[in-house]
Amino acid sequence: MKVQIITSMVVLSLLLVVIACSNKQEKVSVTKSDLNTVAMNLEKDVKTITENDKTGTFLVMAGMDCCPPSVVEDAVAQVDGAGTTAVKVNGSTAEVTVSFDETKTNLDAIKTAVLDLGLPVE
Repeated sequence: MKVQIITSMVVLSLLLVVIACSNKQEKVSVTKSDLNTVAMNLEKDVKTITENDKTGTFLVMAGMDCCPPSVVEDAVAQVDGAGTTAVKVNGSTAEVTVSFDETKTNLDAIKTAVLDLGLPVE
């Protein structure tokens, strides 16, 4: 997801730093065409990521009065493809909204991760 974009940007930045700090003292030039190619590839990545992002909501039916929301957030974060998570607690229940990459996971897999904590979900 967005991590791919950040990773691409970090790799590009590191490449430019390595080139700039090279001990070989040879002149290395990065052309405008090279930068345009990198920018176009990043734009394609952003479009792909946006197309695959979905948002789902489910309920935790009990146990949230004893379980901090961060435990649910951590369980969801362990699911490959899961993105940002918002947990709205109301007494012992909670509404969980999560974004995810539908090419890597689905809402049922995310619910299972929370269910594995011993929290009933619907």
